[in-house]
Amino acid sequence: MSELYLQRTVGGLRPCDDAGIDALRKIKVGEVVQCEITRPRNLAHHRKFWALLNVFWQATGDWSSTYGVLIELKVRLGHVQEVLLRDTGELVRVPKSISFAQMDQGEFDVFYEKCIAELCKMGGGIEQDALRQEVLNELARA
Repeated sequence: MSELYLQRTVGGLRPCDDAGIDALRKIKVGEVVQCEITRPRNLAHHRKFWALLNVFWQATGDWSSTYGVLIELKVRLGHVQEVLLRDTGELVRVPKSISFAQMDQGEFDVFYEKCIAELCKMGGGIEQDALRQEVLNELARA
């Protein structure tokens, strides 16, 4: 099975690189293939997310690190897996990964927007527009 990167054009999908061109040449005209469409994660958006966490953490100082903010966010947003500890019977909520392999860009977009809303609540009523602007300012300084 091949992983292809395709670009949407007016005429349909076209390969983005030589590997994609070669893979599509192997498919006969008229042949039906099954595809799963995902949008690869945008690295710039990933950096923007960490800038968001950093801006919030620096402004509040209530967590030990940006990673601590991330863990609490995941739990608050329900981005967790419940695990039953066999020896105690305790149900533990373990934060799920937001890695590039676990979450495509569409899923990350939704997660990011939920994070903004939740951080504003966690920060005692921070305005979303103000937080968004400060993240852009942080990125511009970097």
